[in-house]
Amino acid sequence: MKKHKADVDEQVKVTTDMDKATKHELKDALRTLDDANKCVANLDRRYIMEIKTFVNPPVLVHVVLNAMCVLFSVDPSWDNSKRLLGDVNFISSMLNYDKDNIPDAILSKLDPYLSNEMFNKAEVEKQSIAASTMVVWIIAINSYSRMRKLVKPKLDILEGAQAKLRSLVADFSECKKRLDDADKVSSDIEETIQARIEDKKQLEVDCHALNLFLTQGIEMLKLLATEQEFMSTHVASMLEYEATLVGEAVVSAAVKTYAGVFTPPSRHLLFEAWRGDVSSQTLRVHATHSIVHGYASQTIGLWMKAAGQFHSRHNQHTAYILAYAVPVVVLTSFSPHMESLLLNVMHVVGCNSLVTKSALDKDLGHVLESCMAMGQQLIVHDVTPALYHAVFRELVEWTTEWVDETEFVVYQGHNVPLKGHFRLILTTHCSSCDFGSDIYAVTVVDSHACWDEMEHVLLDDIELSNVCNDKTSLGAYDYARNILDMEVDMERSLDALLTHLRSMIRESKYDSDMVNTLGSMCTLNAQHRTTVTLQRKLWNEYMLEPLIYN
Repeated sequence: MKKHKADVDEQVKVTTDMDKATKHELKDALRTLDDANKCVANLDRRYIMEIKTFVNPPVLVHVVLNAMCVLFSVDPSWDNSKRLLGDVNFISSMLNYDKDNIPDAILSKLDPYLSNEMFNKAEVEKQSIAASTMVVWIIAINSYSRMRKLVKPKLDILEGAQAKLRSLVADFSECKKRLDDADKVSSDIEETIQARIEDKKQLEVDCHALNLFLTQGIEMLKLLATEQEFMSTHVASMLEYEATLVGEAVVSAAVKTYAGVFTPPSRHLLFEAWRGDVSSQTLRVHATHSIVHGYASQTIGLWMKAAGQFHSRHNQHTAYILAYAVPVVVLTSFSPHMESLLLNVMHVVGCNSLVTKSALDKDLGHVLESCMAMGQQLIVHDVTPALYHAVFRELVEWTTEWVDETEFVVYQGHNVPLKGHFRLILTTHCSSCDFGSDIYAVTVVDSHACWDEMEHVLLDDIELSNVCNDKTSLGAYDYARNILDMEVDMERSLDALLTHLRSMIRESKYDSDMVNTLGSMCTLNAQHRTTVTLQRKLWNEYMLEPLIYN
């Protein structure tokens, strides 16, 4: 690179010196030619047109134009002269004339004109201003060309020096380009190395984070092992229920719709017929946890006990109808026994904000609409067939519509907003027959038909009474309530754990605080399950005591 630079500098000096020398020798001729070109550039076009108007031009004008024809390589004649003057680019042709390459033959043809003593600006100007300018230009062109031919050997040497300089400059430029390319490659390599170093550092950080993440994940899996086992069992149970879901829905709907008006013997025959029908159809019911097989092994069996239904299967079915028949249910032949059963069931299923009214109360309409809007349960006593058809018949048809994402009940000509938990329970001392067939548009429970055998009713009343009076130890009622409450707590804690776990997964955040919280939740869930298991064991022991005693 340094050698190329030194060669270029040396050649630049040589070329510059030669260029100055040749330009010095051509200086006077170039100055004269430049002055002549300025005169040509300033020449008024009208003076040229004036010459064209001559039919027989003056002698000196004719001589000058013939000399112009010689320079432009056309035969000297007046016609050719006029064609030159008529060219719109005539002046540009003079200014751009190739002064460096005039053939010797043309210069020889100019000698007779230049040797004429009258061929000068002063004499020609007397006949034409334009022609006088051309004379000056012709003389300057001739002088420059002859002087250039004298210095041509030096110009050739200068051209060779310039060619060598261009070659050296090209070599230098190529060398510099290769050097720049090498520098760029080196710079790119350096940047790549630095980037890889940064990538390595980031990978080390990521590996450390992943190792920590893996460690925390292993800890989480250990914490969730028990939960996984519980959930797997729970999912298996859900899948078992799913296979019989449609059949259970059909049977449950049938129980709520029809069973309330049948006496114990008739209901027993009805259930036997349903069991036979279901077993022969594609619909299946659960082998042990179906409504037609009993409730003892189900969670629902617990709240049956909490409602005082220990022995009477008939009353257990009735309690199920009272708990889940929505939104309107009519209790005919209403009795104190049915009232006690109703209140116990409502209390156990969480309907503690019951509103009780008489069908004869004047504010019943306002209370009814208020309960609809607030989602409360309303019990209306003393309903007669006349009041049923006048006041409640429209609700039995239960026409609703949605407006702006709110459900409304069409009642007495206007829309009443409806909350989902609203229930209307009508009680009457009249029998079902007094209301006619229209009453069966809703769920009907005949209190008279729902009276079970006396020994079952007495056993339930006695056991419930004993439980309530026993202050020294827990009874079946207390165990049932405790288990129900614990199952609610267990569901809530499980929901909280799943919510916390989803949050950790969504945010990919497994720091010690989050993991510790998860561990505390898992411990709490394990405690809940242990407590529920213990309570169920005590429950089973308590329920077996009468059998052992007997």
